[in-house]
Amino acid sequence: MDWSAIISEIGGGLPAVVIVALAWMNWQERKRNDELTRARFDDFRTHNDQMHANTQTLGRALDALEGRVRG
Repeated sequence: MDWSAIISEIGGGLPAVVIVALAWMNWQERKRNDELTRARFDDFRTHNDQMHANTQTLGRALDALEGRVRG
């Protein structure tokens, strides 16, 4: 990517440099935000799997206790 070509394409000068710099910063921030969002979804999936396993374990424990009380 040729930064000078982009700057001259939008008119050159300080305003064009500022526009390009802000666009680049926005792109970097969006990329970082996407990475963080993916990481949070991975955390959510892991947590959800753990909660599912805990619920199943609790269900089996309650079934075992119920069997002892009734049996």
